[in-house]
Amino acid sequence: MNRPYRGLAALLALAGAMLLGLGASPLPAVAELILWCDFDDQPLDQPIGAGGAAFHQPVEVLPIEPVVRTGPFATPSLEHVDDDDANAEYTRYRFLNDYEITEGQIEIEMNLWFQDLDQYIVAVREPFANASRFADLTFNQFGAIWYGDGNTSSVRIGDYTTGTTVHLELRLDVDQGFVTVLLDGVELLTEEPWGGPFAHGPGSILVGFGGNPVTAGTFYLDDLHVQASVVPTPVTPTTWADLKAAHR
Repeated sequence: MNRPYRGLAALLALAGAMLLGLGASPLPAVAELILWCDFDDQPLDQPIGAGGAAFHQPVEVLPIEPVVRTGPFATPSLEHVDDDDANAEYTRYRFLNDYEITEGQIEIEMNLWFQDLDQYIVAVREPFANASRFADLTFNQFGAIWYGDGNTSSVRIGDYTTGTTVHLELRLDVDQGFVTVLLDGVELLTEEPWGGPFAHGPGSILVGFGGNPVTAGTFYLDDLHVQASVVPTPVTPTTWADLKAAHR
């Protein structure tokens, strides 16, 4: 279902619906939706654009070039196909207005469908680079889930299954510097310190492949959304009126 970025009243109703059945959220009642990509408004069977959060799209798509498909979910999703090389490849989603979150809490949610066993990655980084490792998740070719960050090299936290919907949630406490990971509503990792200090705050999500040359899998992404309890002043103007005002 396609949902634009809205005012506070609609956002609160949306947040309640999204969190229903998933347990309590660390976010306060007032939170801002800073990324929503459900792909329902994107052209089917075409590569996704790179227009950013304002267009419900990533900002970096090469070399994967994900394609919008009708399946396997009930609504359109984004298909990612591994080209079976030894390089890590990903799409990057930046938060709305290129926000870099330096305080408060962040909640990241997405639905994943792994068609095959491969080496898939989901990572949280700063807006424009990859130096700050807030969270790294690897779904490997043996069906295991491994976690790493700036404080932890790699630790196995669970397993995943192919051919079914997997709901992934990451809760980041930027003030305390830790992350909680849930899979289908079950906590796999609780308040893990991510190390640092980092020069930047979280600002983007990477989704793709880890670079295993032996396997070549396919996965689908849907309903990627991010909320933040504290939103900074936009780094860049987002409307023509803002653009004109910035150059007066």
